Amino acid sequence: MRAIVQDEFGDPARVLKVEERPLPEPGAGQVRVRTVLSPIHNHDLWTIRGTYGFKPTLPAGAGTEAVGVVDAVGEGSRRSPPGSASSPEARSASGRRPSSHRPGR
Repeated sequence: MRAIVQDEFGDPARVLKVEERPLPEPGAGQVRVRTVLSPIHNHDLWTIRGTYGFKPTLPAGAGTEAVGVVDAVGEGSRRSPPGSASSPEARSASGRRPSSHRPGR
């Protein structure tokens, strides 16, 4: 899968890059969401520059919101079957987007 990441703080046009990452498998009670849209907001740009209220641990993924479709479910996951629309949000204080999302949390 492709991910937008940064290894340093600075001008987003200079420090953001696209990397290939392994496709994560959801764990028990989790779902994997295929991202359809992930906007970059003004606070994301400030974070990338290192001028927001916190600095994530680097390397960090860019963005804090996404819209997508559930494409895999872990054992015991019953709330979001494959094909369901999903709007997960990052929960990590480091700014990294979770690779799997637990619905309802």
